[in-house]
Amino acid sequence: MLSSDVGSEEELVEVLADGLSRAGFRVLKHVVVGGVELDLVALEESVRGVDVYVVEVKRRPRNRIVKQLEKRFLLADYLYVAVPLDLYTWALKRVDPRVGVLVLVRGEPRVLRMGRYIGNGWRLLKALRSVSQLKSSVGVE
Repeated sequence: MLSSDVGSEEELVEVLADGLSRAGFRVLKHVVVGGVELDLVALEESVRGVDVYVVEVKRRPRNRIVKQLEKRFLLADYLYVAVPLDLYTWALKRVDPRVGVLVLVRGEPRVLRMGRYIGNGWRLLKALRSVSQLKSSVGVE
């Protein structure tokens, strides 16, 4: 359970980043684009090119997360929120149904609701083009 396994939001970011990396994603933490900080960005090669997954991590979800997620819709192909296991029902009820819901179970990320394809990840990739590490790791030109 997230609330007992992980103490801080930063620890949760680290655990999720590790799990997503082991699952084959290229993971970037704390990416800032246009004044918006993205907790996690996971990149995956697909038939479309590179799919961009944005994950907003919240230990104590509040209503302001809805507004935060609206900004992230503009930068993601898939958008997820990661919350403590004991708050998953809050997320399922309050968060836009296009947003996927992740929790941590015994130290492993689990998807409770799949995110729907949004198709705006190209915007984030375009903003990050100047980052040479990103170019070499996922073939962004």
